Amino acid sequence: MWDIVRSVFYTCRKRSLMKIIFVLMLLCSCSQLFTFSFYALGYEGPTAGEFSATYIPLINTFAQIFLIMNTCYICTMDFGDKTANCELVTGHTRFEVYSARIIASLILSISGFLLCFIVPAAAASIMWGWGSCIYLSEMIFRWLLLIIPAARIILETAALSFIIRKPSAVFITAFMAYTCINAGINFAETSGANCILGITNLNELCNIDFWSTYGLNKVWITFDAAVSPSFIAATIIISVIASVLFFFIGYTFFRYDDID
Repeated sequence: MWDIVRSVFYTCRKRSLMKIIFVLMLLCSCSQLFTFSFYALGYEGPTAGEFSATYIPLINTFAQIFLIMNTCYICTMDFGDKTANCELVTGHTRFEVYSARIIASLILSISGFLLCFIVPAAAASIMWGWGSCIYLSEMIFRWLLLIIPAARIILETAALSFIIRKPSAVFITAFMAYTCINAGINFAETSGANCILGITNLNELCNIDFWSTYGLNKVWITFDAAVSPSFIAATIIISVIASVLFFFIGYTFFRYDDID
């Protein structure tokens, strides 16, 4: 199975599509530094801490696009040239073929997903310093928590990819589902079901409360990045259950379906 994982890494390194998409999403994330530099609210001026806490929802959008598209690409790129058939003929089981692409998707997609948050924050820290409105450790903890629902979304997208198996069709379907869910979130109250969907879970983790204290020519901003233990537990439990469910849904379909 690990031979297949290495071959997926090699193929991704040789093909440029997802490299281009990742660079575009990273540039979109970093471009927010320019906007933030004009609209920073705190008395300290622009700081990396304020930028990271304020722009995390917008960067989350760019990061999710890469997350979904990269997973679709990894899970479907070998169906067109029949590479998956070759792996089965050479003695690999369908479980190995399926699991290898899940592992590769988790490693590459989550790495790119996190870099969309970390790189702009690092650039902001170099330019302006971190500041005092939020602790760096609290921000890092938020980023690490994002991995849990992100992995769940990867498993859901992978299951869809193995069912459809056509890259363009999977891209369109996943993008439409992503757009419709986000549109529904904007028009519906989801506070009672923030962990039910992976996207709402990510959105809630990217929602950081803040308070402003006004003084004479001063605005002090403090962010509350604490996450309640109950919400962390719900995030972990529901994400694990959903991930396992979609893993077996995707594998069951791939195991018994014919490969063209």
